[in-house]
Amino acid sequence: MPEQRFPFQHRTPQRSALPVANRLVNFSPELAQAIGLENAILLQTLKELRLHHATREHNGYAWYQIPWGKMELLLPFWNSTQILRFAHDLQARNLLYVAQEQHRHFTYALAQAETLAVQAPHPVAPQDYQRNRKQTMSDNWSPSDDILQKLAVELQIPPDFANAQLDEFRRYWQETGETAYSWDNRFFQRVKSEWQRHRSREQEQQEAFIRKNTPFDKHWTPDEDALDLLFMAQIPKDFIAEALPEFVLYWREREAPESPNAKFVAHVKHQWARHTRTLNNDREPTLMSKDWQPSQDAYDTLRLSHIDPQFAQGLVPEFILYWIERGDALPAWNARFVQHVKHQWARIHQMTSQANARQQRNSQSTRARTLEQDLNDRSWAQ
Repeated sequence: MPEQRFPFQHRTPQRSALPVANRLVNFSPELAQAIGLENAILLQTLKELRLHHATREHNGYAWYQIPWGKMELLLPFWNSTQILRFAHDLQARNLLYVAQEQHRHFTYALAQAETLAVQAPHPVAPQDYQRNRKQTMSDNWSPSDDILQKLAVELQIPPDFANAQLDEFRRYWQETGETAYSWDNRFFQRVKSEWQRHRSREQEQQEAFIRKNTPFDKHWTPDEDALDLLFMAQIPKDFIAEALPEFVLYWREREAPESPNAKFVAHVKHQWARHTRTLNNDREPTLMSKDWQPSQDAYDTLRLSHIDPQFAQGLVPEFILYWIERGDALPAWNARFVQHVKHQWARIHQMTSQANARQQRNSQSTRARTLEQDLNDRSWAQ
């Protein structure tokens, strides 16, 4: 496409100004039938204007710059938006070039000046426009250099990628048998869509590579998409945060999962369902009794956290003894017991990991915090 930005140089026109009052627009009926009435009127007007306004030769084309006020005076039945729309349609038919910047002036160049020369008041011969009629896709069609440059400059699409779409593009439109004024525009849209899909696939592959090569260590956290799914399920943040250490601990002792975020979402949802059912069945405040035992739902919840049931059973006596001595009547004993076991399980495994890593502290405190602190922790209920 010709250069669209340049310093405009005026030279004195050799004809008198185009009359405006009672102006008649001459155009060929055959031309109007071929390219549309509005396009024919605008094209004829622009051809007449070039005889009365300054021009600049650039890359073999004569560029004209018409004030918008003059354009709207000559074409009072259209506004500037409509004029530009018809001008771009003419450009798509390879009859006109339109500058990108159209602020104070309408800047254009007529294509194929030798065949589109003004013959006013004689109409333009329709055979001059035969090549601009709709055409079917041919075997040797190829995109113009202008389109390839536009793809490269505006969308940063390499020419090799654009050309790689050519065979399939030609084959598709040959099979449909459709016709078009300009295959360049359709090719531009096709390459643009394929490039977007290509970039999307590349991004997905890159993200998958990062996930695959990200170490699953004690610092692992779920991504935002996983957390959004859990929040949409109305699972409290504290409950999610509490489930994270045990999940990380479980998988660090095994081979890291291929999809840790998906497994974490499923893990938390299962735990929340068990927790909710346990809580709903244990809402009446009662005193702790010496023959109290955790429910099967409590053990099932602990199994979902990969906690050994025998470990949980070993904590029952001290749990009962503590709350009998406290003498509090409270609801949700099973939920409190699950909370207590989880804290103890995480604490012991954390101590073991630290001992193996540092090879020290042969005599270490068996409790990082008191049983009373563990049992009074109500973060599970928030």
